[in-house]
Amino acid sequence: MAATRVCVDIEECERLWTHLRTPRCLFDLWPVRACFQQAFQRPPFFVIAEEDGEPRGVLALSRLHETGEFAFFPGETWQGKTWLEQNKIPAAGPDWFRRLLARVPAPAHIRYLDRASLPDENEAVEDEVGYLFFPG
Repeated sequence: MAATRVCVDIEECERLWTHLRTPRCLFDLWPVRACFQQAFQRPPFFVIAEEDGEPRGVLALSRLHETGEFAFFPGETWQGKTWLEQNKIPAAGPDWFRRLLARVPAPAHIRYLDRASLPDENEAVEDEVGYLFFPG
């Protein structure tokens, strides 16, 4: 049975991160993200899509207290914007990807999204530095 849930336990978030992400760049490494998590102390909010208890996708977010929005984990900011690059949303397919996005309960600022994460590139536009985002 397919379901989505939210994980806020940092140790479980780490296990999900390392299980579902293949490191391809510096920002894919858990220790890099964890370093910023320790400094900023943003609450993790990992949306997990599962089928029969097996993870099929994860949207790794953090809640930004000052705006009430969600941003990619670990929610580091500089001049009001997150800046860690090469963000990804690993999902087993387009339906799983959409389930993850539908589960976010408040506005989310999805910046610097790697093109390979998108099931359909037509759903996003490029930002000022060539990364993708969802205007909605």
